[in-house]
Amino acid sequence: MREDCRIFGETASEAAAHLEQGTHGKLQATAFELARAYNIIEQMGLRVARSFENNLPKDGGWHEALLRRMTLHVPGVRPALFGADLRSELDELRRFRHLVHHAYDVKLREDRMSELATIVGKVASNLGAVCETFVREVAVMQGWTLEE
Repeated sequence: MREDCRIFGETASEAAAHLEQGTHGKLQATAFELARAYNIIEQMGLRVARSFENNLPKDGGWHEALLRRMTLHVPGVRPALFGADLRSELDELRRFRHLVHHAYDVKLREDRMSELATIVGKVASNLGAVCETFVREVAVMQGWTLEE
């Protein structure tokens, strides 16, 4: 998870840097980084689901269901990975990732890319603490002692 947080932070920086460039492909490069950022979040959620619940339905809508699931505390199993405060931001990124992966003809708008890059930056600034809290809460639930 620490490595995921580190890479997410780099991705946030890359998205912001692409927006600052005056090149023709800056919006496409930014879109790539924004989609990549959500992929990191989704992979974190998938690993948590596999580790604690061992039930990953792959029917329609599973991306949204996984995000919703990761914001739920499951008593006796695991704490929420992401707090409700991050859910709307992560859902914005999930919807954007879906758009860029499935749209055949999409017009990227600089103002929207800027909004999403700001969201990624906000998530990046909180993600390390979010993951550390999750790990500490799991340790308490399991009676584990964590190394500092």
